[in-house]
Amino acid sequence: MLLSIFRLATTFLILTTLISCSSPAQNSSSTLSEEQNTETATEETLIVTDSTNTEIVLDKIPERILGLDHVCLDILAELGIEPAGVLENMADFAQEPDMFGEQGKKIAQIGSVSFLEPNLEQVVQLKPDLIIGLDVHKKTREALKGVVPLYMLAIPKTYSDAIANLKTAGELTGKNIEAEAAAQKFLDKLATYKAKSPKNQNILLIRGKADNIRYNHAKNLSRCVFGVAILKLYFIFH
Repeated sequence: MLLSIFRLATTFLILTTLISCSSPAQNSSSTLSEEQNTETATEETLIVTDSTNTEIVLDKIPERILGLDHVCLDILAELGIEPAGVLENMADFAQEPDMFGEQGKKIAQIGSVSFLEPNLEQVVQLKPDLIIGLDVHKKTREALKGVVPLYMLAIPKTYSDAIANLKTAGELTGKNIEAEAAAQKFLDKLATYKAKSPKNQNILLIRGKADNIRYNHAKNLSRCVFGVAILKLYFIFH
């Protein structure tokens, strides 16, 4: 399911790139590790530190959650959490079959200039318990300070980073079991397809739309690296 924004034609390119760069990198700083994060003043309160070393206090397990980026929406879908709202420029993504499908059409839409500039008034009207963003959403957090907590994940550069973000979100939302299961499912499928893949090819990874094509290299895989094996890769090898 994760990161199914890419169509099947692009999936093969992503998969083979992952294989050529499959040595896991160091975990990103967003993980709820012993070094970075403190936990719980009481059973009801969770105190954590995000990727920007900002302390976030949650009085309860959040139920109404917003995701400000495809990465964040993708994680929520994998954890089985329907967002309280979605940015209007990510509405089509939310309605993908591997995301929220038909149910995605019922999710409230939030006006936005870009992924970095949601309509703050509409955000507040949705009364979220938690917003999950990336470390590029600092201005949004400042604008919402004292209104709703915004936890910033680190932008993933490897699939190991993406797994770390998934597990972090699992900790925040009480979905640890779901996060662990999704991560293991990905790793198992990655190992299966790695064993089947060609070993003698150089791959160019591209993504985007007809009028906006981008390419990635080994040091700039960004958000497109996690979830490839979760997609329906059966057709690649059959």
